[in-house]
Amino acid sequence: MVIQKIRNVTQNKRWLLITVVVVLIIGLLGSYVIWSTGDFGNNNQGTDYKQQIAAYVEYIADTEKDLAEKPEDFSLLQQLGDLNAQLGNVYVNDGQTENSSAAFLKAAEYYEKSLSFLPEGLNEKGQTDIYADIALAYWLATGHDEQSEENFKKGIEISPYDFPINNNYIVYLYSTKGIDSAIAQAEAYRDSLPEGNEYIGDADTLVKNLQEIKTELQKAQEEQNKEDENKDDKQNGGEQKPEDNDSGATK
Repeated sequence: MVIQKIRNVTQNKRWLLITVVVVLIIGLLGSYVIWSTGDFGNNNQGTDYKQQIAAYVEYIADTEKDLAEKPEDFSLLQQLGDLNAQLGNVYVNDGQTENSSAAFLKAAEYYEKSLSFLPEGLNEKGQTDIYADIALAYWLATGHDEQSEENFKKGIEISPYDFPINNNYIVYLYSTKGIDSAIAQAEAYRDSLPEGNEYIGDADTLVKNLQEIKTELQKAQEEQNKEDENKDDKQNGGEQKPEDNDSGATK
């Protein structure tokens, strides 16, 4: 069904192709992939982004006051990371690109600070999720791909078999380096999993999906090339070749 949607958007809607592809890839991503926005400022008449933004800004300011009193509080730092990431999402929905990038950068900053105050007993999965949050925040803030990749790799180093962070990293590679890079990483991840690992099935599905996407991208490019050729032929169809006008000339 998703593949059919890809076919349906190849003509004059190439930007939709990327959206459908990413949806197909991410399937089983962890909860930290998208910071869902809360109900701040919502009303029953529809979404009022300006009202939501104002509510988030006020809530963040109040939480920062709490942090000033407890600057080493891990939970407050994490909360401020989440709130700024959620604010970034609202800015995106409202078309405020620069403000969204600034909010995501602020989220990354708070997540990074929280690493200095990890609670005792936080397991490897918990630490990996923090690095994933940092990586995603940098990714969503334009122009920070290097920091994003660095933190993906740090998280993967802690939990090399964790599917959500590997899946996110592969989506990141697809968006920044292309489908071949994503497939190579997905295959490497799948092949690294020990026998009986719980994520083997997910990894196999991910590789298969990526390979199907590559096939569909190639088909889309071929269709686009044919369309471009047909346009060129139509444009040139009414033009007479120079030699056609010389038929009555004396030699």
